[in-house]
Amino acid sequence: MSYISFNGQIIRQDQINFYAVERFRVADACFESMLYRHERIPLLLLHQERLTKTCALLNFQDYQISFAEIERLLFENNLATEMVRVRISLVRKHGANYKPLGKEVQVLIETIKLTEIFKPVNNLGFYNVFKKSSNALACIKSSNALIYVLAQQFAQENKYDEVLIANEQKEWIEASSSNVFVIKNKQIYTAKEDSGCVNGVCKDFLINFLDVQFVELTDLFLEEADELFLSNAVQLIQPVLKLDGKSLGTAKTAELIKNVKQKFEA
Repeated sequence: MSYISFNGQIIRQDQINFYAVERFRVADACFESMLYRHERIPLLLLHQERLTKTCALLNFQDYQISFAEIERLLFENNLATEMVRVRISLVRKHGANYKPLGKEVQVLIETIKLTEIFKPVNNLGFYNVFKKSSNALACIKSSNALIYVLAQQFAQENKYDEVLIANEQKEWIEASSSNVFVIKNKQIYTAKEDSGCVNGVCKDFLINFLDVQFVELTDLFLEEADELFLSNAVQLIQPVLKLDGKSLGTAKTAELIKNVKQKFEA
């Protein structure tokens, strides 16, 4: 039997359908997905920083992540010594249709056991059907994920492991659940911060200790790439083996993964 934490109380998962809460129907919600590994959440401070900014943007009350509450839930689910994805969802408590009422939020914490991180992406494709806007709302982890759902559907139908998504300026800015990095002539590049890509926690972590340049990731720029890798807070770094069927190198990405493992285990 699995347990969740709902507004600070640990209950059986089947006791509530949190995603049927009325405010979810209008996407008045946000979330954080975090990696729990070696009995800690290595990027917790960066998650808190991003969540605080998201709450301010959505006019939610500020929410402070409680590691003690997460730890209690992990023990209840017999996951305290495992590698786990921890997801915290916040949804506005009161509202009527599109009219929000107040800043108070309800909070759900879920835990899902992981078997692997740093998982390679065998073949990365391009999703061209819909484009992302470049405004501030495009950069947060909100419950409005339709473009990512459709991108993943496209990937499945076209036998890609993952796909890149473009903005309205036709720049490739991210994958459906990750930021994208390009290695070209030993230099690391990623999408411009105002391009509409999600403000990734792992991306911020990498930028803190790597020399990363922000550029427009055009078709031509990607064609000239030596290596590509994806990053998110759960998988951390994923080397891309092929870009739309074209083989890519992985040597520098492998070196980077080794360095990240050392930093996380220090």
